[in-house]
Amino acid sequence: MVAKKETTKSFAGSSKKDVEPIKFEVGDVELEAFPTVDGWTTLQFVKGITGEDPGANMAAVETYLEHSFDDANLKKFIEAIRDPKNGFNIDDVSEIMSWLFQERSGDKDLAESSQS
Repeated sequence: MVAKKETTKSFAGSSKKDVEPIKFEVGDVELEAFPTVDGWTTLQFVKGITGEDPGANMAAVETYLEHSFDDANLKKFIEAIRDPKNGFNIDDVSEIMSWLFQERSGDKDLAESSQS
């Protein structure tokens, strides 16, 4: 009888480490977002925004944004959307979030269509 060799399934992250940052403007502020957000944060974001609790929805968005930028760009992003001169409301921030999510998903057609 031949002994069966045990194998272990191995997974490696599919996100490329050398991908360029996502560059965009909010008002007149130039920003760079990370090209990816870790899988756990993304899962929690999707879970949070699909629930019925508005507080959980906002917490999910906040966490996703915190993981989207380095400290300097997060600070610039927050300042830009809080600046009354820029006039950003929740719909505008939601559009930015959707665009970032689409850019990271690799669905460039969907991301480009949301820019128009």
